[in-house]
Amino acid sequence: MVNLGKLTHVGDPLRLGLWRRLLRGETVWTPRDRRLCDMLWVVLYGGKLAASGEAAERFQRHQAVRAELAELIEVLERLNGVLAPKHELAAAVPLVLHARYLAGELAAAFGVRTKDGELREAYYTGVEAVRDGGREYDLLLVTLQKATGVKEHLRYQDFALGEKRFHWQSKAATTVKPCGSSALARGWAAETPRAAMLSWTTAATESAGKFVR
Repeated sequence: MVNLGKLTHVGDPLRLGLWRRLLRGETVWTPRDRRLCDMLWVVLYGGKLAASGEAAERFQRHQAVRAELAELIEVLERLNGVLAPKHELAAAVPLVLHARYLAGELAAAFGVRTKDGELREAYYTGVEAVRDGGREYDLLLVTLQKATGVKEHLRYQDFALGEKRFHWQSKAATTVKPCGSSALARGWAAETPRAAMLSWTTAATESAGKFVR
């Protein structure tokens, strides 16, 4: 069952533009475009089908889904339009500043797959190290809206310090080595073994209530 309601967070021109091209039947060639397709497929059809050619084939056959998506694009542009400064992590990584992404979309944007070759659909830890095209990235997945029922030791002190600085607190079990030293090596300014202030010289992307560096 395809649920287009999972796409209502989208508002950036990269994804909406790619969807329009797919609906027009245009051929997708570039690595960035293929990843944008994967970001759509993983939401609509799941990681297994998204990793195969079957997702694209199903999309071509689903005329009702295509018609509804065409209507949805107009609504999302009007309600969620993202006006972000031009920024690029890498040529093949289709992420936009201040846009919102589901976990599966983030994984597809970096080409992350499971050991079975499927596109990853979820992240379960606060820090994910990603390798892509010879470069390394740290994805900091931060829940900004802390649930009142969560135990105090799990309610980490994560908050914005300004437009380009964010205070992020690691897990209680984090030690200086190896996690802490790895973070410091990447340029994080540590206040304590558990807290770090991040300066965004690359990208700070708001992701469905989470920040990603």
